[in-house]
Amino acid sequence: MWQSEYTERFQRFREILKSFKSPVIVHHYDTDGISSAAIMKQYLTELGKEPEIITLRGLNRFNIDEIREIPEKIVLDLGTNSIEELGEALVIDHHDPRIENKYNNLLNAFFIGLDGDKGISSSGLTSIVLNRGEGIGLLGAIGDRQYPFRSTNAELLESAMRYGDVIKTTDLKVYGKYRRPMFVMLGYMFRDFAVDYRQAIRFISKLGIKQKRGEEWRDYMSLTHQERFIFLRAVLEKASKLGMLDDIYGDVYVLRSFREIDMNELTSIVNATGREGKARVGMEIVLGKRDSLREGLGIWKKYQRNLRDAIRYAEENMEYDRDIIYIDGRGKIDPSILGVVLSILSEGETKTIVGVSDDQTGILKVSIRSRTVNVGQIINEIISNNRDWEGGGHEGAGGFTILEDDLDRLMLSIREMIRRAEHQSF
Repeated sequence: MWQSEYTERFQRFREILKSFKSPVIVHHYDTDGISSAAIMKQYLTELGKEPEIITLRGLNRFNIDEIREIPEKIVLDLGTNSIEELGEALVIDHHDPRIENKYNNLLNAFFIGLDGDKGISSSGLTSIVLNRGEGIGLLGAIGDRQYPFRSTNAELLESAMRYGDVIKTTDLKVYGKYRRPMFVMLGYMFRDFAVDYRQAIRFISKLGIKQKRGEEWRDYMSLTHQERFIFLRAVLEKASKLGMLDDIYGDVYVLRSFREIDMNELTSIVNATGREGKARVGMEIVLGKRDSLREGLGIWKKYQRNLRDAIRYAEENMEYDRDIIYIDGRGKIDPSILGVVLSILSEGETKTIVGVSDDQTGILKVSIRSRTVNVGQIINEIISNNRDWEGGGHEGAGGFTILEDDLDRLMLSIREMIRRAEHQSF
């Protein structure tokens, strides 16, 4: 898979890690960052080291002083464009770089010939560098919307399946199979059931399947073999009539440690722990600790409530103009979930969506989601002309961290760049 020069760089990274006496892992708070940190923690622990863990929502000039002076730090899913300000650090990242490839302490996917947008995440790259945790790396890839797996991720999948860390099965591919009432899950598949859950309840009742156990609604995973056969047959028949069969049924992947829950749903739980300030729990889940999954589900339920309220607010306050859809979420949408809200709203949307949120300190988070322009390239170009702004991203997603006074000027730049990019695409 690798040219010898890259293999040697990976070996140098491992040798430096072995030399650390008191390593500190600094990681992004999303699923990819948590997965990266889990792989690294496992590696260091097996070396007899006890790493300290620091979780960040992002890395920028407003918070970099908090970690600059920490020696022996490993920065994961962050740090490429802050490499000179980080001090002593090893960095593994997959975000689009705005710097030259001249730093021996930086491993960025793009600098070693990989596609950091669609083909490999930071956790995937960490698994390659440390030669372990391919399944965990794929969990991070799903979290960064790198699914279906392609390029390097596809190679990681092949390796993970060969060693039994990831298992492929055939099942429903939809969200909500685990710990969601069946009628709610059906709403994720069929619009008529989403509009009126009573139709979904009647649909299941006609199949002769009991929907409750005591006072609790049953989920898909609780069905017996016979019940699941009956349920699937009816669902697939409906999907086939609507031309949706391939969308909802096919290959599904699970981690060996959690065979009852597919990786897409597990990703959602891990992501929720980070967004709710409990990344430690997410890391334990990723490493296969079953007791932590129960705690993670409680965190996930709280996160879902917060997310649902934020989506409702965003839907009611979408401002359309010639270039973008704009959502001002200041005081209403927490910065930690702004990007998730925009990602959900961008499904099926052709216009670029830009949202703004604040953390009550005068610092704003500006997030962008688009299916028509390369967000990462737009952000890099804007920042190259405005060095006081912080930001970064991928092909379809990214954002800025700015002072509130800079918002109007930034929005003018975003609109201008989107207009230009869309014009060039025609």
